[in-house]
Amino acid sequence: MRAAKTFVSAPFLPPFAVAPFALCRERTHQGDGQPSPQEKTRMHTQNVNVKTAAPESSRKIGGKTVSYTILVAEQKKNSAEEPDVLEFSSLAELKKLRRRCPETMRCTYFYALSSGVDKQFRHIHVAEADHFKQFVRLIARAGIDI
Repeated sequence: MRAAKTFVSAPFLPPFAVAPFALCRERTHQGDGQPSPQEKTRMHTQNVNVKTAAPESSRKIGGKTVSYTILVAEQKKNSAEEPDVLEFSSLAELKKLRRRCPETMRCTYFYALSSGVDKQFRHIHVAEADHFKQFVRLIARAGIDI
């Protein structure tokens, strides 16, 4: 059971005098919900992931997280058709496809690792190559974990 808080006034103050300070939560701008400058300085400074309610890792602090997409364009040689573009979210998915369907000599391939799109909705290429093994080595050399 909690004890009720009582305010004891100083002997030289009249009994009706109110303390000149208030709690920070009471100091808002005319009830508009904006915190006072004192309350702003007391806010939490630890980054917390709201979905999991866990502290974020240190590698995410100060920068945006980058989600990569692997794009593979496949086109038959000497063809006027548009190339077929496949999209993968992980390198394991691409390796699984290449085990089932290896590259053929009658097609040309283009592999690109995209970190997103720009304002004109063009992919931003982090790494690109014409052959699968070359592409995998390039990603490993760059130290990117997909």
